[in-house]
Amino acid sequence: MASSNYVFQFYSSGVLTDTACGTAINHAVLIVGYGNDTDGTPYWTVKNTWGEKWGEYGYIRILRDLTPGGPGVCGINTYVIMPLISS
Repeated sequence: MASSNYVFQFYSSGVLTDTACGTAINHAVLIVGYGNDTDGTPYWTVKNTWGEKWGEYGYIRILRDLTPGGPGVCGINTYVIMPLISS
């Protein structure tokens, strides 16, 4: 995820829709859920490692499906790793 821009670093609340954070990946985060804001805006719920004083108690909501197949806001769709659990 692209986190070096002020848009990401100084996020405090709401769904982040600003593409000014770019798409250069330099930070790992964990997508823990998804939903729709009260106005219908789709978002990913993302856990960050910067502590509970950042964002929404350590979480950020990032616009989901900005452009299908595109990098997404802050490059969230660019480098995805999904763990597999074997039985």
